[in-house]
Amino acid sequence: MKNLQRRQFLKKTVVAGGGLSLAASTLASNHALAGLVEEDLPYYRANVPFKTNLSQGYAWGTSLTLEGKVYQADGKTPLPGAIIETWHCDEKGRFHTSADRFRGKAQANQKGAYQFKTILPGRYTEKGMSKMSRIFFKVKADGYKSQFSQLYFDSTYHAFIDGEHWAQSPIGKLGKLPFTEKSGNQYITTYDHALEGSSLFSDLLSNHPMESVNVYPNPAKDKVYIKTSGALSGDFEVKVIDTMGRLLDTRYIREQERAAQTPLLVRNLSPGNYLLKIRSSSLGEVTRKLKIIQ
Repeated sequence: MKNLQRRQFLKKTVVAGGGLSLAASTLASNHALAGLVEEDLPYYRANVPFKTNLSQGYAWGTSLTLEGKVYQADGKTPLPGAIIETWHCDEKGRFHTSADRFRGKAQANQKGAYQFKTILPGRYTEKGMSKMSRIFFKVKADGYKSQFSQLYFDSTYHAFIDGEHWAQSPIGKLGKLPFTEKSGNQYITTYDHALEGSSLFSDLLSNHPMESVNVYPNPAKDKVYIKTSGALSGDFEVKVIDTMGRLLDTRYIREQERAAQTPLLVRNLSPGNYLLKIRSSSLGEVTRKLKIIQ
């Protein structure tokens, strides 16, 4: 069963069908942004309760058990206490707005393990496009970088994620792919996670010169300025990304332009939330949220 699904996974990362191609092209970007803009995650709702039975009191759909483990970046050491949040639509593609149905979170036990009871989600429609059945995950732990991912299901309920996300995740080094097994009238899907970073890494990052980069005014209407400390030199590359993870534009700001406070024009952007990925060739990059208003 697992070998068969591994082959199916590899095939789907090359020839994506049923709406996966668009998702695959944006997932890697969303994964990289996870934890930075929680409110921009698709269909995400903050402060959901701790609960592991997401479909309690719901009599429709095909039963599904979600289980797995959370590891540190080595993919071997369990990460007890990690928080796993998950959410999805119902079997008819509807995202429920009350009672936190099909939304919940769990805390990994001493072995890093977690489990949810729910149903298999259906396809849903977004902006007129049919989207493949999927379950969203956000995993976090103190001192580690949050991780966002999407677990896809095909018409036969096989589970997989796209190749780009797998390659970027440290768990990908293990080669252990998500898989689904059937037990009686229900399906059991196993999906492991690994988080990068440590409290020491986070402390070092917070003191990095690029952390002094700020964008103002914010919200903005037609122009913004990139403000930096005097210690930062060199040109900047600025990428404009929408909430679906799509790259909309790439701008370049020379050091002398920053010194002269030359604005970055954003009047061509529609009202909404965006990300600016600001990169220095010598110091790395930071991500800043930007809200455009009318």
